[in-house]
Amino acid sequence: WACGAWARRSACAASILSLALAAALAAPDADYFQRDKPGRLEASNAALEAASEEDPDVLWRLARGLIRAGERRKDKKAGLPDFARAESLAGLAVSLSSGSADAWYWHGVALGKQGEARGMMRSLFMVGPLKKRMEGVLRLSPCHAPARHVLGELLWQLPGVLGGSKAGARKELEAALACDPAFTAPYPTLAEVYLDAGLRKDAEALLARIVKVERPADPAEYPENVADLKGLLAQSP
Repeated sequence: WACGAWARRSACAASILSLALAAALAAPDADYFQRDKPGRLEASNAALEAASEEDPDVLWRLARGLIRAGERRKDKKAGLPDFARAESLAGLAVSLSSGSADAWYWHGVALGKQGEARGMMRSLFMVGPLKKRMEGVLRLSPCHAPARHVLGELLWQLPGVLGGSKAGARKELEAALACDPAFTAPYPTLAEVYLDAGLRKDAEALLARIVKVERPADPAEYPENVADLKGLLAQSP
């Protein structure tokens, strides 16, 4: 009986801690998803900096925020310190919770951003590790739309000799939208894939779909995704 009571108390304590952490992360998450507004990204990152240094959910979120901060630098190489720290934090999150798909995802994104800043994204040196991390995400969460999107982008941008594949890109990007239609980042690239294949009606159908998304997964990026898709259609005959 005593052991059973102890187990119940432990489970209750763990549940309380989990709820407390979720509540503590709500404000940084809200700020992150409104990062297109002045000061919101900085507020999100500051709150996460002040939170637990050993919680994987805090660590990968801070890595995410640092990546966005690095993307805002005027020069790509100026963002390298942000990307390097993001990789370190997300890597620690992976080591603390190897079953966290989001930790693996942001670890891979941080790695890719460093390669991009150094002009190395077309080299096998960077492509292999990035693909490995995204594939790791999908083993944990097969319908992780952002990971499908990253793989689709890689397959679309890379030449065939480095593993690029138009058919593979289409498959991954379509899978990303099937997994989460409210995750709008893949729409423009998939439209580009369709236009390249002469499938203009399919590209136009994507515009009809994206403008109907009422609650985008990332509200801060949604207007840019819509604008990019409209721009592609306007430029294509």
